[in-house]
Amino acid sequence: MKKRIKLFYKDASKENKAFISNTFFNIIFIGIKIGIGLVTISILLKYLGEERFGVWQTILSISTFFSLLSFGYSNGLRNLITKLIIKNKEKEISKAIGATYLLVSKIVAISALILLPSLYFFLNPNTLFLGTTIASNEISISILIFLSFFLLNIILSLSESIAFGIQKSYLTSLFQVISIFFSLILVYVIGKNNEINLIQVAFIFGVTQSATYVIFILFQKLKLNININFNPSYSLKETNKLSFHFFIAHLLAVAFLSIDNFIISSTLGAEETAGFSIVTKIFFTLITLYSILLIHFWNSVTEAFEKAKFLWILHKVKMLIKISFLFFFAGLLISFFQENILLLWLGENNLNFASSTFYLYTVYLLLHCINAVFVNIQNGLGKLKIQIGATILALIIYATACYFIDIAYYGYNVIIIIKIAVMGLSLVLNSFILKKLQR
Repeated sequence: MKKRIKLFYKDASKENKAFISNTFFNIIFIGIKIGIGLVTISILLKYLGEERFGVWQTILSISTFFSLLSFGYSNGLRNLITKLIIKNKEKEISKAIGATYLLVSKIVAISALILLPSLYFFLNPNTLFLGTTIASNEISISILIFLSFFLLNIILSLSESIAFGIQKSYLTSLFQVISIFFSLILVYVIGKNNEINLIQVAFIFGVTQSATYVIFILFQKLKLNININFNPSYSLKETNKLSFHFFIAHLLAVAFLSIDNFIISSTLGAEETAGFSIVTKIFFTLITLYSILLIHFWNSVTEAFEKAKFLWILHKVKMLIKISFLFFFAGLLISFFQENILLLWLGENNLNFASSTFYLYTVYLLLHCINAVFVNIQNGLGKLKIQIGATILALIIYATACYFIDIAYYGYNVIIIIKIAVMGLSLVLNSFILKKLQR
């Protein structure tokens, strides 16, 4: 048995080295990103006010649905690049990248022609945001501007899929830091000297992200020798089915994670949305920290499975689940010192929260982190049927519960309780993917 374990670690040294090095740099860059993000939230809340900040959070939720317009080809590309490298078919990588760029560009262009005019002419801000005092024109134009840039960035963000595929996930974190840093600087400079509105904020975040992606693409070409061969004849047949499954899984995940703000804004109003968003940001900061460990885990699973190194994957699963409990205890500490943390973070812009909200989110945090481990295994293996089925069931239960329960009476804590229940169910179902590794 000891001999088998030694052979396992010796054989897995390459995978461990790539996993550890990428995770190390991701911790640094994402840690910086989180810090900048928290400062950005505080500044936005100060300059925009509670109501506009709540509207901005809902706009961000709308944009997550637009990310679906890559139709899963971004995730399919990262898996395909990893497999091509393992199979020593590096010459095909530039063609695969070019073909994916062309396909996604066509999808986005058609979608933009349909969706942007529809949103501008048919979306009623007064319906989406209960009792808002913000001018409808300001909300409509800010949505149009930000989502226009977001559509462009769906194409440009394929540069991230390339970095994941070549096992350099830390580069995506680095350029995300650059993007959010310049967004913060612009918001601070403009907001300090002028009264800032949603239109300006939408333009700032859209432009900085697009510019950063362009720089990332140039960096990959000049420093990593990643060329893009726009060959329309290259077949993406190998990734079509997998990409579609990624699209469905992404659609369901986005719906599950984003629907909260729409429910709260339409039943409790924009100011309550702001409060809920602040608590969500705190705990999703912990989830983001935990997800650093999963960024490279996805493609490591792809590589390990292709090489039949199932024991390496199982070893990492046990490690990640143990670490998730450390984050659970961190959530308990944050819940206990919540008043001090909010005062330090938001200062005079501090909002009132029920203490139970933080403790409920701590339970959700634990279940979310463990479930994410099993989801990333499925993503790495390209076997998403369990994930899709589990999320559909969770959404049905979640939507049904929110429909029959009086959210306006009970407040948004009841939404967190419902999410805890359905996340627990998803976790159990998604864990069945481990049977694929027990060979």
